[in-house]
Amino acid sequence: MEKYSTKENETYREHAEKAVHKAEEHGQKARHDLQENMQKLKDDAQETAIEAENEAKTGVRKMAGKIEEAGTKVKKMRPKRA
Repeated sequence: MEKYSTKENETYREHAEKAVHKAEEHGQKARHDLQENMQKLKDDAQETAIEAENEAKTGVRKMAGKIEEAGTKVKKMRPKRA
């Protein structure tokens, strides 16, 4: 004679099998969600790296422009030799 749990007249074995199945589904969903979050983080990190690289290049160009501008000003200020 099988022992029955109090829920819906199912046996303890059936109840345990359902619980295991539910836990497996939950684990698969959690794994999927984790993989999605990791991909999002990877994409965000890559985007941030590209933005940082672009800002660095822009900064270098700006500095080069300022140095060139300063050099032009110095040339204009330098007294002419006789």
